[in-house]
Amino acid sequence: MTDEQRLKRWAEWIELIQREICELFYLHFILWEVQDIIKNNKQLSETPSYFFEWLGDVFVYSSSMFVRRQADNGNDVISLNSCIIRSSNSGALCG
Repeated sequence: MTDEQRLKRWAEWIELIQREICELFYLHFILWEVQDIIKNNKQLSETPSYFFEWLGDVFVYSSSMFVRRQADNGNDVISLNSCIIRSSNSGALCG
């Protein structure tokens, strides 16, 4: 693989990883916006709700899966960890 091909692969991987990171931050933003709505509405904040509990759980599970995906270092995955390991092992970018 040439250096140009490695750089192209690096750019493609980083773009995919960046999209996932942005999605995680978007989910985080939504969760805290909803939390603010609940906190600022006396009726909502004083009423137990399985829906609001579920919403928090979904964020936790989604975040955990994101971390797991980015920590995966398998040969058949695109992840931050895999990219770092491959680049450090080969002395070339993601190769």
